[in-house]
Amino acid sequence: MDGCDVEARVNAAWACVGVLRPDLTPEGKHKLATTILDFCAAFDADAAPVPEPQITAAQVTEMVWSNSQCIQKSCPMLLFSDRIAAEINAFFCRDEGSR
Repeated sequence: MDGCDVEARVNAAWACVGVLRPDLTPEGKHKLATTILDFCAAFDADAAPVPEPQITAAQVTEMVWSNSQCIQKSCPMLLFSDRIAAEINAFFCRDEGSR
């Protein structure tokens, strides 16, 4: 895609946002236009795929170990699952209300 195509897409997205959501602040319009452009890029045959975020084994281990507790030597491990869920959601930049 050349520079003219990119500029045309940006202008079209900005105009679309202005018509669809005139009530948004400039920051909100910018965020929505960026989302529209990102969505459109998903359909470009030449576009490089966006890698999905991945948690490494070391990160999972750290999350579990830092949120677990054993009261007695022979007891099952107590996990603070709500804390682990919050950390995982934070890793993926999602809040709990978006599920």
